[in-house]
Amino acid sequence: MKPGRNDIDSLSAGDAGALCCATAIRWGGALGAIAEGFELGSDYNLVDRGVRAALSRHQGGEFQRDVISEGHAASWLLGTILFEKGELATFLTQGIVVADYAMMTARDGDGGSVLKVTLKRAMETARLWPWPVGLVPFSSLAELESKCQEDDLARILSGGTASLVAGADVEAQRFRSIAEARQPPPTGT
Repeated sequence: MKPGRNDIDSLSAGDAGALCCATAIRWGGALGAIAEGFELGSDYNLVDRGVRAALSRHQGGEFQRDVISEGHAASWLLGTILFEKGELATFLTQGIVVADYAMMTARDGDGGSVLKVTLKRAMETARLWPWPVGLVPFSSLAELESKCQEDDLARILSGGTASLVAGADVEAQRFRSIAEARQPPPTGT
């Protein structure tokens, strides 16, 4: 039986936060590639560090306020710079909110209240992707995102964060490949 909404509601705050972070890590593949296309890869790397610091907190690590704060600041900067720079920039600014939500879970210490919003935002962002993904059987990024969300929930329910993070890192590479294959050169920079 595949996992569903009731399973999401039953997650601990830490597991829900880890799931938010895994979603952001997956999206980081595409978002990092797009940011690099605008020569802002180092700024996105700060966002990724913030997400991974939040994940570490959900795995029992200490709260890394400085790293998470730098991640939030870099996220805001990217959104401000790229707000009006075309289709890929719009996709990036919408997707980066997923990372912001993930970082919020560490600061607030409660992933449960943020998880549904994070998953919804990831799906909304996937629907903005205008190109085919080139991965059979998925005809759209939204279909791939839906499958990834289902797989992530199954991973966290069956064994915790180690398999979740490993899966997110693999999916991040898939998302990066999709973005790199479809990314035209930036215009108006």
